[in-house]
Amino acid sequence: MRYGSAIAVAGLVLGLVGLAPVDGVRLAQTVAQAVDPRKAEGDQLLQQGIEKYDKGYSTDAEEIFRLAVIIYQGIQDRNGEATALMHLGMSYGTDVEAIDCYTKSLTIFRQLKNQQREVEVLVKLGDYYHATDKYGKAVPYFEQALALFRQLNDRANELEMGYVK
Repeated sequence: MRYGSAIAVAGLVLGLVGLAPVDGVRLAQTVAQAVDPRKAEGDQLLQQGIEKYDKGYSTDAEEIFRLAVIIYQGIQDRNGEATALMHLGMSYGTDVEAIDCYTKSLTIFRQLKNQQREVEVLVKLGDYYHATDKYGKAVPYFEQALALFRQLNDRANELEMGYVK
């Protein structure tokens, strides 16, 4: 075991037994680094991309998300890949490249049976088509999202969509 990994595992163990403070984020980062440093790098890039996007630097975020996608693909982390693709789609805004990213992301989340992320992408696809005045294409995505919100018993998001019966 490498020295850095040994320290990460020791920190994890101490945190779990209550001898060192460990929050959820640091715990996840510590475990990821101990398991595969490339996963930690992908996670770090994803977080950096989200921060850039949130600050309005979508072009910078695009490049960072692209790198994260490549890393996740390289280590065959399908959930990470789909998450990075979803965020890459967001950074594209209303550019047509967003659809490709969202579609790939949706396919992966469905394969993984990750319904929380699946519904998130369905809403983003609906929002994309709504923002580009393609309302006929938006409706089926919103309807799928609504059905999934109901299946997940997510009344808050069902209410937000304005379709509560």
